[in-house]
Amino acid sequence: MKLGIRQYLLLLFGGSILTYNLFFWYGLGRQHEKTVQVLDQNLRATLSEVAYLLSKDLQRPERADYFKTYFERIAATNDAIEALVLAQGSHVLLSSEPSIDRVPRRDQVALVSDRRLPDLDSVRAYETEVRYFDGSQPRYLRLHTLLDPGHIRSRIQLDYSQLLLQPGLPPLLILLLGGLLHRSLSRPLEALRQFAYYQSYTPRMFWLRELEAIRSSMLQTYQRLEEEKAELYKLSTTDSLSGLANRNSLDQRLSWLISDAARNKQEFAVLFLDLDTFKSVNDVQGHKIGDQLLVMVSEQLREVIRNSDIIARVGGDEFVFVLSNYHSHIELTRIADRVLERLSQPWVVEGYQLFISGSIGIALYPKDGSDTVTLLKNADIAMYQAKKRGRNQYAYFTEEVNREIQQDIALSKEMRQGLESSNSTTSPRPTASAARSLVSRPWCAGIIRAAARLRRIASSPWPNAPD
Repeated sequence: MKLGIRQYLLLLFGGSILTYNLFFWYGLGRQHEKTVQVLDQNLRATLSEVAYLLSKDLQRPERADYFKTYFERIAATNDAIEALVLAQGSHVLLSSEPSIDRVPRRDQVALVSDRRLPDLDSVRAYETEVRYFDGSQPRYLRLHTLLDPGHIRSRIQLDYSQLLLQPGLPPLLILLLGGLLHRSLSRPLEALRQFAYYQSYTPRMFWLRELEAIRSSMLQTYQRLEEEKAELYKLSTTDSLSGLANRNSLDQRLSWLISDAARNKQEFAVLFLDLDTFKSVNDVQGHKIGDQLLVMVSEQLREVIRNSDIIARVGGDEFVFVLSNYHSHIELTRIADRVLERLSQPWVVEGYQLFISGSIGIALYPKDGSDTVTLLKNADIAMYQAKKRGRNQYAYFTEEVNREIQQDIALSKEMRQGLESSNSTTSPRPTASAARSLVSRPWCAGIIRAAARLRRIASSPWPNAPD
C-alpha cells in the first residue's frame, strides 16, 4: 500500500522520536570518525604544502638548514604537529625540534599517498616524498610530520557524560529527519527531473503514491514520444507509396557502404532503373492505376533482389538498386536480367492488362565513381544509353557512353540556340549566293547538324525519344 505525503511525514517524525536513543549512540561514533577525518585532512594538507615548497625551492640537501625557521613556524602554528623532520634515508637533515635526531619506525608512519584513514591512536607520524633535481636527475627526500600525542588524544577521545548534557539534541534530530526527507523526497524528485531532461535511465518505482503517479505519467508520455519519433524517422526514410527506402535513406546507406567498401577495398554496383512507357499508363489509365502499378512493381522488385541489398524509389518511375557481395559481373548481370524479366510480364490492375519494361544503367564503385553523387549520375547516364539502344535492357557506364550523352546535350543546346537566332532574323527569300552565305553562319550550321541528327534517329528501329 502506498502512503500519501502527509501520512508519510507523520510516520517519519513519530518513528524518528521513538528510535532517537538508538541513533544517538551511532551518531557519537560517526562524530568521532569525522573528527579523525578532519585531523587527517589537516595533517595531510600541511605536509603536502611543505613538501611542495621544498620541491620548488630546495636545490641541494646541504641547504636544508635554510628552511629551519619555516619548519619551526609550521610546527608552532599547528597544535597537532610536534615537529617537522626532513630526512635522507634514515639520516635526519633538518628538524624543527633539535632533540629529534632520528626518523620514526615504518610501522608508526602513515603515508600521505595512502588514502585510507589511519588509526591516530597508533600512528606516530605522517610521511611524504620531496623531489629535487641533481642536475637533470630527480632525487627524493623523506618529509615527516611528527604528531603531538596529547593534542591528538584530547581531540579524538569522547567524553560521553558531557555529550549527554550538551544542548543540541533537537538540531541533531532535525538533521536526521532532513536526511531522511532528502532520501525519500528530494532524491526521487531529482531523479524525476533528470529523467525529464535526459531520459538516460528510467527511475525505479517509488513507494510514495504521488511520486509514483508522476513517474508513471512521465514514463507513458516518453514512451509515446519515442514511438512517434520512430514513426517520424520511418516517414523521413521511407517512400510513402511503395514502402521502399526513399532518396534520403539511399544517400545515407550508400555513404555508409562507400566508407565500408573503401576500408575493405571491395566493389559494389549501383543500378538505376527507369520504367519504360510508364508515362503512357498515367496518361491513359490515370494516376490511380499508375500508383497501384508502382506498388505492385515495388513488391516484385523486393522479391528479386537479396535481403542484404538496397532498393529505393527515387522518383516517379525510377528505382535504384545497390548490390554488393557478388562473386562476378556475370552474377550481377543475372540479377539485372531477372529484374527485366519480372518487369516484362503482363500486369493486371483493376481489370486493365498493362505492359511495361525497364531500362537499367549500371555503375561500379570505385571504377565509375567514389561518392554518392557521381555513382548515381553515372548510373543514370548508363540508363539513358540503355533506352537509346532499344529499352528493356541494361547498359554499363563507360566514358564513351558519357561522351555520347554530352554530345547529345550539346547538340540540343545548339539546335535551341539556332532556332532562337533564326526567329530573331528576318530577311526576303535568299538567292543561291545568299544561301551559301547563310549556311556559313554558326546558328545555321547548328540547325543543319541537329537536322542530320534527327534524320538518324528517325531511320533507327526505335524512332521515339526515351521517356
